[in-house]
Amino acid sequence: MAHIINDLKQTFKRGNLVIQLIFINVGVFVVTALLSVFFMLFNRSAVGILQWFELPASLSRFITQPWSIITYMFMHADILHILFNMLWLYWFGMLFLQFFSVKHLRGIYIFGGIIGGLLYI
Repeated sequence: MAHIINDLKQTFKRGNLVIQLIFINVGVFVVTALLSVFFMLFNRSAVGILQWFELPASLSRFITQPWSIITYMFMHADILHILFNMLWLYWFGMLFLQFFSVKHLRGIYIFGGIIGGLLYI
């Protein structure tokens, strides 16, 4: 098991920004899925906790949780949601890096997420 974890750490360190973003997104998904399973074992719902990281649609709720403009970009509903989002991120991220720099990709990812969130609100 330690060998697998070391391999993942090395892949994250050596990978480009696209690979690192995929690792972060999948990591957040796994943590939220495990949290949901943990709560389910005790007949509780993790929805209340996870809602603090999801972007609310109303401006009044957004004012009480402004960090959600960043955290929502890393939240995924189910396995197919994250699978297809990560496939799109990989394919178009690698294509993007052929023409632009890592700095541009980082800016587009964060700025695009913020603008998309503001348009959603």
